[in-house]
Amino acid sequence: MHVHDFRFSLSAEYSHVDRWTYNRWQPWLTMYQRHVLTGGYRSFDTPLGHPEGGDVDSAELRLTALSRRGTRLEVGYSYTAKGPVYLGRIWTGQSKPDGDGNTQTVSIPVYYDFDYWYGRLVGDGKVTLDGLLGSAVKHTHALSAALSWPLPHGFEADAGIDIRVIMNAEHIEGKRALETVWKTGLVWRYDKTRNSK
Repeated sequence: MHVHDFRFSLSAEYSHVDRWTYNRWQPWLTMYQRHVLTGGYRSFDTPLGHPEGGDVDSAELRLTALSRRGTRLEVGYSYTAKGPVYLGRIWTGQSKPDGDGNTQTVSIPVYYDFDYWYGRLVGDGKVTLDGLLGSAVKHTHALSAALSWPLPHGFEADAGIDIRVIMNAEHIEGKRALETVWKTGLVWRYDKTRNSK
């Protein structure tokens, strides 16, 4: 849709990442690196799952206005439901006593086979996977706005704000939190065609 000098677009996105996706029990297989691809603007440009890891559902609605001069204005709302599974989460405690009554510290990855390894290494039945994952689901409502303003000689001024209201913060039932993130920046882009004239 065009209005005066601006072109508008409305986009919607839904993401779902299963509880154990990208969450391997072997540390060297866990995929930690999640970065927005070069030239990307939002989470749909993120490879290998969701920026929050596994066990997440997210929906977003975004309005973008782009002028012929290159001015870009974005406003959006997103909702994220994040379960208690996180990449690389480890439970640490004491093993069951050996024949001499000695114990040692053991670390067990919180993964689908946690109960098996806990039973084998600790064996007291006090901690279970269901107990560890019984935490409340964290719900995040986020409003965001961003502005990119072109400047001479390949420079661009960027500014943005994200306001997040979090219910069940830290997966604690009833706990609330408010996060505000301000972003500002100056970008320079090399344009071979512009500089060759």
